[in-house]
Amino acid sequence: MDEKFFIDLLNNSNYAILSLDKNLTVKFANLLAEDILEVHQEDLSGLYHPFDLGIDFFKNNNATLEKMGSVNFRCKILSNKIPVEGYIKAILNNGSGLIGYSVFFKKSLVTTNHNVNIKRKTFDTIRTLILDSLSTKRKTINQIAKDIDVNWRTVESHLTYLVGKRLLKEVLSSEYVRIFEISEEGKAFIEERKQEYMSQSISDQQANMKDEIDADYVLSRKGDRQ
Repeated sequence: MDEKFFIDLLNNSNYAILSLDKNLTVKFANLLAEDILEVHQEDLSGLYHPFDLGIDFFKNNNATLEKMGSVNFRCKILSNKIPVEGYIKAILNNGSGLIGYSVFFKKSLVTTNHNVNIKRKTFDTIRTLILDSLSTKRKTINQIAKDIDVNWRTVESHLTYLVGKRLLKEVLSSEYVRIFEISEEGKAFIEERKQEYMSQSISDQQANMKDEIDADYVLSRKGDRQ
C-alpha cells in the first residue's frame, strides 16, 4: 500500500504518535502530536524526543519492551510542561534488531500540573488524587492541597468525606494542624484504581494495534531508505 495512505491513517488516530529512531530523534509525528507539542510536523523531524523521561528511560526499558511489547509512561512535555500519558513500543527490524520506538500518548486527565484548569477535576478525581498523595506518608491539609493543586477548603471537604468512608484516618487534630493518613481500605481502593488504569491501557493498546502496525511500517520504510 501507498505510504501516504498509512500516514493519513496515523493522522486520524485518537493518539498522538511519534516514531523515534534508535538515537531517540523524531522521524515522524502525526497531527495530534503536532497539536500537543505545539510544533509543526516538519519542524519536529530530526529533533530529540520531547519527553522529560530521563536520559536512560528508553535504554533501561529495552529488555522490557522486547519481552512485554510495550511500556506505559506518564510524564510532561519538556517545552510546554503539558502532562501526557501513554505507552512506548519497540520497533524491531528482522536482522538488525531494534531500530526505533513508536510512542503513543494523550494529554493526561489526572495531573498535578499547575497550568491545568482545576474546574476540570471531578469530585472522583480529587478524591483519588488525595488518596494517592497520602499513599506514601502522613500529611497535613496544606501539604495535600499543594500536592494536588486544589485549594485548602476543597481538600478539607473531601477529606471529611473520605474519613467518613473509612478510606482515610485523621491521626492528629489540633487548633493549628490536622494530619491524615491512608487506611488499609484506602490502599485497597488505590490499588483497584491502578488495576482499572492498567486494564484501560491494555484496552487502548488493543484498540490502537492498527496504529502501531502503521507506525512501524512508516518508520521501517524511512529506515530502509536511509
